[in-house]
Amino acid sequence: VLDAFPTLSETFLYTLIQNLVNAGVRVKVVARKRGKADQTPAFARDVRFLPGENFSAFLKLLVLLGMCAWYLFASPRKWFRFWQKIGQLECDTPKRLQVAYRCMPLFFANADVIYLPFGGLAVMYAELFEISSIPIVFSLRGSDIRIEPLVNPDYARLLQRVMLKADRIHCVANDIKQVAIRLSGVSAEKLQVIYTSINPIFQSEPSFMDLNSPLRIISMGRLDWKKGLEHGMMSIAELQKRGVSCTWEIVGEGPYRIPLEWAVRDMGLQEVVMFSGAKKQDEIINHLKYADIFFHPSVSEGLSNSVLEAMACGLPVVCSDVGGMREAIPSDEYGYLVPARDWKSAAEALNTLIANPDLRRQIGIRAAGWVRVKFTAEQQVNGFMEMFQAAIQQGKSS
Repeated sequence: VLDAFPTLSETFLYTLIQNLVNAGVRVKVVARKRGKADQTPAFARDVRFLPGENFSAFLKLLVLLGMCAWYLFASPRKWFRFWQKIGQLECDTPKRLQVAYRCMPLFFANADVIYLPFGGLAVMYAELFEISSIPIVFSLRGSDIRIEPLVNPDYARLLQRVMLKADRIHCVANDIKQVAIRLSGVSAEKLQVIYTSINPIFQSEPSFMDLNSPLRIISMGRLDWKKGLEHGMMSIAELQKRGVSCTWEIVGEGPYRIPLEWAVRDMGLQEVVMFSGAKKQDEIINHLKYADIFFHPSVSEGLSNSVLEAMACGLPVVCSDVGGMREAIPSDEYGYLVPARDWKSAAEALNTLIANPDLRRQIGIRAAGWVRVKFTAEQQVNGFMEMFQAAIQQGKSS
C-alpha cells in the first residue's frame, strides 16, 4: 500500500517492489492517491488506486454502497464477517462508516500479506489491524518513530497500538529497532532489521572529478526542517570566511524551501548555494557524477537513502551522526560523521576533504565498495521474504 503514486520521494520503495517482482513474488500495488511526478517504473500499469479520501460525504456514501454490493456478491460470507468486525469497534456509527470506507478494499484483498511501508500509514489504517484476517507488516523508517510520537500524543498512542497488533515490523536500521522497543515494549522478535538496497543505476563505476575551482558540494532530499540544511549553511558560510572556494547544490523540493531561501539571503550565500528542485533518478545520477562531496547535515534520520546512493556513486560523505547513519558509515574510512547541529565540526570535515583530493578519492572508492556489499538486493529480498513468511505463520497460529 503506497501513500501516493507516482512520487519522486518514494523511489526506494519502487526499487523494493521491483526486487520482489524479480525474485518471483506476486506484488499487487495499491495507492491512496495519485502523485504528480513523472515516474514510470515497470509495475506502473498495474497500480490500482483506493477510493478517494477527499470525496464529499455524499460521494463517499455512494462509493461505499457500491463496494458493499460488489463484495456481497463476490464473497457473501466474508462480507458478513467484515461488518461483524466493524460493529465490534469501539467507536460511533459515523466513525465505523469511515473505517469501512477506508479498509474494505484491503480487508477483501486477495493477498497473503498486507505491507504498509510507513509507520504513518499503519496509524492511518489502525483499525485494519483490528479486523483483518490477512497478516499485516509495516515499516518504521525515521521520523515516523523518532519525531511524530513526540509532537502528536494521539499518533503515539495509535502507533503503540498497531506495533502490538502487527504480525511483523520492519526497521530500516538497528537504531530504529531500539527506539521502537523503548516506545512500545514490543517483543524484539517481532522487529526485523532489513537494510534498503541501492538501485543499480547508482552502482556504476565511480566518476571522480578533476580538481576544480570552485569545488562542488551536493545534497539531496526533501526540503524539510529535519534535514538540517540551515546548519549546513552555517558550515558553508564558515568555509567562505576561511577563503575556501566551493559551491553547494541542494537537489530536492518541499514545504521548507522559502525559509531556506531566506536563510541563504541572510547569510549572503546567494552566489554559493543553489536550489535545483526535485529531480528524477536518472537526472540525480548525473548531478552526483558532477559533484565532489556529498553533504547531509540532517538533525533526524532513519537510514538515509540519498547518502547510500551518493556513496554507491563513489562520493565521500559528510553526514550528521543521527539515527542509523553509523550503520552506513561505520568509520572515517567510509565517510565522516559529525554531531548533529555542530556546524563547526561539519565545516572542519568538509575542509579536510576539500583540501585533500586523494583522500576524497580513497574514501569514495571504499564507500562505494562498502554499500554495494552491505545494501544489496539479495539481502533485502531475503529479509522481506523471511519476514513475510514469519508474519504468515504468526497469522496462522493466532
